[in-house]
Amino acid sequence: MTQQGISATATATQKAIAMAERGTVLLTVISGALQLATKVASLFNKDKRHEKSIEELADKIADIQWHLDHWGWDKLEESAGKPLERINEWLAEARLKALATAAATGDMTKAWHTLNDITAGTEQAGRKLADAYMQADYMAGKLLGSDRYTEARRQLDLMGKQVALIAKQREEEQSKKKPDSGKLDEYDRKMQELTAKMAGYIDGMLSDLLGGDAIQLADKLGNALFDAFSKGEDAARAFEGAVNDIINNMVKKLLIQQFLEKPIAEAINKLKQAATKDGELSIDEMLANVGLVFDELNKVGEDAGKIQGIYEQIIKAIGSDLEDTLTGQRKGIATASQDSIDELNGRATAIQTHTAMIAAGTARLTTLAQSTFDQLVEVARMVKEGNATRQRIETSTATIATKVRDFETYGIKVKR
Repeated sequence: MTQQGISATATATQKAIAMAERGTVLLTVISGALQLATKVASLFNKDKRHEKSIEELADKIADIQWHLDHWGWDKLEESAGKPLERINEWLAEARLKALATAAATGDMTKAWHTLNDITAGTEQAGRKLADAYMQADYMAGKLLGSDRYTEARRQLDLMGKQVALIAKQREEEQSKKKPDSGKLDEYDRKMQELTAKMAGYIDGMLSDLLGGDAIQLADKLGNALFDAFSKGEDAARAFEGAVNDIINNMVKKLLIQQFLEKPIAEAINKLKQAATKDGELSIDEMLANVGLVFDELNKVGEDAGKIQGIYEQIIKAIGSDLEDTLTGQRKGIATASQDSIDELNGRATAIQTHTAMIAAGTARLTTLAQSTFDQLVEVARMVKEGNATRQRIETSTATIATKVRDFETYGIKVKR
């Protein structure tokens, strides 16, 4: 190769390298731009995914809240035979029946109108639905007996799930390119409110059993204590008596819930089923089945001995005097001071005096009412007579007016 050829080749090679370098740089820039654009696009798409996830979580939270607000609905639905699952079937049947009835008349206008009537069949389907729920078990889905405590745990579990779902919503919002601080705060508040509600749920059930919360019980026990102080009585015994009352009421409430609520509901359910067996609530059927519910309620009372035995065991187990608990009020009267008895006697005398005064006042009011009634009767008689007189005057006035018109028309004729 000549020197000129070598030089030309070198020059061409340099140009090619330069062009390749520029192309590489250009490709690098384009690639970087594409990557940046892809990343920006993915950020926006990612935010959309987060928002969609938040919406799906909100639906789940709302569904849980509905179940909490309508606790026991599933048991009611099952007791009624799950009629909502058949509502579309009943609507279709009733609509076809309405169309067939209209077509059978031969009136095509009526048939066409029925075909286009969107409410056709709703009345019949609604009646079937009403029949189903009317014949559901008495208090179906309501929390009776020990169910209120076992179901409380399930309710707490659902509330805890709500908090977890809200926490996930917050996480999705936080993962956005520009999180909404207001929404983050709202999620925090919702979680705090729900956890506080969870903590207070069982507390509320215990307060209901004990007849009040700690503040109310402290007030009750404190009053018993200071009342004893003011009367010069044994404060410790008064305090113990107030405690016995609280525990006694709690034990009674628990035993009533455990042994009486469900059996009584079942007894009343037999009356309901008998009274609604024909799809109507019949007073005749209720009267006819009074004996049934009477017998069923008496059967509940057959467990009275069992309830009494458990009650006595509990009272003895806590170290309370059973006799004092069962007959406390009677003993309180028997051991009352003479001053207290004299005061009660004085109050009884005052009540008798006031009762006599009320009776005398009632008698006077009765007499006054009779007198007023007699006067009203007299007034009515006078009004009736006045109306008759007014009628005669009006008749006479009409007669005179007629004669005057005759005078004006025909003049006055003088008799010879």
